[in-house]
Amino acid sequence: MISELSSVTSNLVSATLDASMLRHKIISNNIANNNVEGFKALDVNFESLLRAELSEKIGSTNSNRLEEVLNYLSPEINERKGDNMVGPTEKTLDQEMAEMAKNTLKYESLIKAQSLQSGILNMAITGSRNR
Repeated sequence: MISELSSVTSNLVSATLDASMLRHKIISNNIANNNVEGFKALDVNFESLLRAELSEKIGSTNSNRLEEVLNYLSPEINERKGDNMVGPTEKTLDQEMAEMAKNTLKYESLIKAQSLQSGILNMAITGSRNR
């Protein structure tokens, strides 16, 4: 049971890290094209899709259901609604930089969580804590 839970958690963190990495690339692209007239900014949607998929069926906390959803669900790249850049805007650039900072914090938190989980597994296997 612990190995199943560990595997599901690891797969969830891995999928979320992949989405976060893709989001970082998309935000970078939005920043790079801030000066391009008519450029339409993009967004990455993953977490809300995952939440919707899991709440769709009863028993969404079931690890088998989560594993099933993670096998077919992937991040979506969408055009940001109502965001048709007419030229460089400081407000848009500031918003993108804030999104980049938010995404970076999320990514670092996920890496830390994955590291902690690995440490717990290592401690369970070896009986000691390595630093």
